[in-house]
Amino acid sequence: MPRVNENVKIAFYEINKCGYYPFSRNNARPFSSIKETLEGIYDWVHQEGTTLSQTQTFEVSEDSDDLLTLCYDIKRNDSGEYILVTWNAIPAVNNEVAAIKGTEPVGEASVVTTQFGEDDIPGYATYFWFFPGQNIFATVRLHHTVNGHVNMRKYILGYLQGMSKYVYRYTNNDGEEEVSYRPNEQDNNSYRPTFFTSQKKLPGEIDVLRARVPKINKVIQTTKLEPLLKTSHSNLVRSALTVLGLASPSVQQQEVDLRNEMRISVSKNEFDEIVSNWEDEFSSSGSFDVGFTLSGESGKVYWLSRSLAKTEIPLMFDRQEGN
Repeated sequence: MPRVNENVKIAFYEINKCGYYPFSRNNARPFSSIKETLEGIYDWVHQEGTTLSQTQTFEVSEDSDDLLTLCYDIKRNDSGEYILVTWNAIPAVNNEVAAIKGTEPVGEASVVTTQFGEDDIPGYATYFWFFPGQNIFATVRLHHTVNGHVNMRKYILGYLQGMSKYVYRYTNNDGEEEVSYRPNEQDNNSYRPTFFTSQKKLPGEIDVLRARVPKINKVIQTTKLEPLLKTSHSNLVRSALTVLGLASPSVQQQEVDLRNEMRISVSKNEFDEIVSNWEDEFSSSGSFDVGFTLSGESGKVYWLSRSLAKTEIPLMFDRQEGN
């Protein structure tokens, strides 16, 4: 088993809500927590005979960009921390995944397909480190993996919606199955499952910029197109990046750095909207950043990512074959 040293990118998030929250403003109180939710997922996936394909918590529609997400593994230690590893399936047609060579000319690239077995699920792993006592978790990125935060959020929400012990299924008067959520059978209040997170922030660039919005004179946006293919049958992969709209980039065969600069003035409301859109985008990819320059400060760029609690550290791994 070879030992390898890899740089690991870690970004911290706050768990703002996790559990079941009442619809109405009555005396009903929220119930459950991230600790109880992780305990439930741990027990659920470790039931005897459970296979990976049975750990799916939400359906993926044909016209959705969501990825089928499974629980590859979940571990816990004596300190109450959890490591959750999710498996994100990539699109395949007839058990084939297509690839192209990024060094070939546009319009002339040949498509190479890889065949998988009927029970194989091509994809990639993403890693999460939970600290339930502090309502914090971290995404752990190895080499070129995306952080998988968006699909993980959907995975945990899907568990709350359909798999936890607080899910009550019953048949209504029309003979249709319905679902409700209750802390006990006697509680008749209406609750909704909720899992909401936000990236943990440090005092920094965002605070400086918000106080000096009238001086903003340029916005700079950077992104990386990661080497992961989204494919459909044998067609060539199309990719697009709506830079100014902060849209998610499609992913290429080779990593590509993109940078866009625009002279611009913004109001405080527009600045807050840019920050909010950037937070959503950064949460899903971790490779998108926005910077601003201020009049009178030539050459200095204030990057939004510098206000986030994140770091990069070297770690030693025992790498198994196939992992």
